[in-house]
This record gives sequence, C-alpha cells and structure tokens, in this order.
Amino acid sequence: MTKTSKHKRYETTRKHKIKELNSWGTQKSLKLAPPFQRKSVWNEKHKSYLIDSVLEGYSVPEIYLQISKGYHTVVDGQQRVRAILEYIRNDYAVRKSESKKHGGKKFDDLSINLRKKFLNFNLTTRELKNYSKLEVKELYKRLNKYVFSLNKQEIRKSTYEGEFIKLIKTLTNSVYWLENKIVNTNEIKRMTDDEFISELVISIIDGIQTKSPGNIDKFYALYDETFSNKDAVKRNFNNVLKTMKSVIGNLSPTTWHRKPNFYRLFVAFSELMKDYRFTPSAKKKIKNKLLDFSADVDRFDRQEELKSFERQKISEFHKSVTEHTTNSESRKEGKTMIKEIVIPYLVLLDPKRKFTEEERRIRWHLSRNKKCYFCGKQVTWNTYDLNHKIMHVKGGVTLLQNSAIAHSKCNRQHNIS
Repeated sequence: MTKTSKHKRYETTRKHKIKELNSWGTQKSLKLAPPFQRKSVWNEKHKSYLIDSVLEGYSVPEIYLQISKGYHTVVDGQQRVRAILEYIRNDYAVRKSESKKHGGKKFDDLSINLRKKFLNFNLTTRELKNYSKLEVKELYKRLNKYVFSLNKQEIRKSTYEGEFIKLIKTLTNSVYWLENKIVNTNEIKRMTDDEFISELVISIIDGIQTKSPGNIDKFYALYDETFSNKDAVKRNFNNVLKTMKSVIGNLSPTTWHRKPNFYRLFVAFSELMKDYRFTPSAKKKIKNKLLDFSADVDRFDRQEELKSFERQKISEFHKSVTEHTTNSESRKEGKTMIKEIVIPYLVLLDPKRKFTEEERRIRWHLSRNKKCYFCGKQVTWNTYDLNHKIMHVKGGVTLLQNSAIAHSKCNRQHNIS
C-alpha cells in the first residue's frame, strides 16, 4: 500500500479474476471510457497477442481502477480489458500470426478446461482510493506521458536469440557507427543501429532489398537456428568496411554518413570488391571523387551552384536518397551511380569472370562422377554450376584448369566465403 499525505489518497493492490471483470461488464457496473481516456485503438493483432499471453499464463501489465458508488472505472488499461471482454463475447478469433497454438480460435472454440483457465486468470489491479477527478486525470497523464511502444527491432531482440542476431550484436558493437555519425545515441538506445546493420548484412547475403519489417524478420527466422556461412558473411562485411575506411576515412563531415547514402555506398563497395582490386593509387583518386560528389550533393541540398558534377547526375542521386529511400529500385539507382564514379580507377581481378556456356558443357562431359566439388553429392544438369576452384575474387583465373562442377546452391555459399 502506498500513501500520500496531501489528500490522504492511496492505492491498494489486488488480484481480480477475469470472470469478475466480465461479471462487472454484464452488470453494467464497468466503465471503460472515462472522458480523459483515448479511444479504442487496438487492432486484432494487438488483441490476439494479449489473449495468447493470458492463455499461456504470462503476466500482463496491471490495470488501474477507481471504485465509486458501485461502479468500476478503468483509469488505465482499457485496451486490455476491452480486448478480454470482446474475446469472451466471441467478437474475434486469435490471429494465427500471433499464436501457433491458439490461432483461429474464438473463446467458444477453446476446450472447457482452457476456458476455465482463461476466466480464472488473475489480473493485477491497483485500486485508487480518495482520488479527486483532477488527481485521477493527472495520474493517467503521468502513466502515459513517456510510454514507448516496442519497435520492430526491440521485438526481434525479445523473439530471437540465435545465430543471426548474435552476428548483428557483434557487428553493432563497434565505435565506428557512432564516430562516423551513421547512428546517434538515441538510435542506439532504440536499437535503430541493429536494424540498419541487419539490412547491410542482408545485402551481402541476398542483394539489395526493399526495407520492410516482414523481410527483415524473414532473415532473423531463417538464420536463427543455423547460419552455416556466418563467419564468411562477417568477414565480407568487415572487409567492405575496412576498404571504405581506407578509401574515404571519416564519413561524419560528408553526406556519406547519412543512412540512405551509406547503404548505397556500402552495397556498391561490396559488389565492386568481387570483381576489382582497390590499388593504393586508385584509393586516393576515388576518395577525391567521392568527397567531391558528396560536397555537390550538399550544395544541391542548399540550392547552391555545383562545382564538380553535372546537375542532372546529382539531382538523380539526391532523389534516390531523399525519396523512396528504402525502395529497392531507388537503392539500386543510387548504388549504380556510385559504381560509375569508382570503376574507372579500379583494376579488374580477371577481365573474364564467368565461364561460357561452351566451357560449361565441355567440363560437364569431361567429368566422370559428376559430384559436387564442395559437398561431394551427385549433381544433375539442372542443379549444375561451373565454379572456380580458386575464387575469382582471390585471383583465380577463368580457365577450365581452375574449374569444378558444383551445385548452384553450394557455389553461391562458396562465393560468399
């Protein structure tokens, strides 16, 4: 029990079974919407998650009540109470996306024992005593003023604990992101940095994507239990950052530290490093070009005269990083512009990167057992790729003497490593 001195107002904590609240609702003694409360804003996804929590026996946040003249007024927690009562009335079924076990079931679809368990679930309540109307409003305001809903990345943190999220934690644990002003301290608190770095990692695994919570979730789920090429992805990621640092240095004074710009720069470097070598002399020239480009983007933003690049080119890039910034096509357009700036100064690892269709057929006919170079299992023509034994990116030449039969899937995994 907590007491205050001014008006002798105080609170008592009690447990009320759900069936008690339902009884109050039936008897019309439950008030769910006092004037200061917000409207009903929960959708069926929110409601389903709460119902699943109750059915699985997890605690739910406490509810604030004021009892006066036979009425029970919900001061805080009306969304939860409303969701529970509507479920008992069979107004909706639990969504399958929120509960594998109870998805698709309304209250009457539950077993008798589960319905009893639900109705006997204890809700923790705080009952307000000797509170004036003004004090009740003040309490509600204080309870809800600085409440933050969990964002998507915070939900992922509470959902996954496997290989993918471990890699993301490792990569975010670097001063690089803060020192280069790619993220700020508030974004780190809300795990925006984790989500952004997740996108960069996904670009290495599967190329440029349109940002969407569902797409990012897909990779967290796919690589939660097993992530066979995690070390290779990590190595590639760090190599791209290392090359970017050696070329440009500190990004914070430039426009490259902005997330849309950085994403396009990162993917451009990641792709270029597969085919080209960044020589010391090339790095100096590329640095100057990228800094000039960044300065012109800044000038365009301020509506000033440009100094180094054509206005049309800067305008297109500016549009790419300010409009539809997380759309895959917009990201690809920006990345392509960066590659066009950088490629003239790079040296090809091998002018011929891919085997021809003729070389592919010759190697297939020369192979006796037709087994995968990597996994050792049988390869069919439909699952066949011709692979470099010594990787092209590591200086391997595109000649039949350096070729091996492989599964397409095994070849892709090898090319990440």
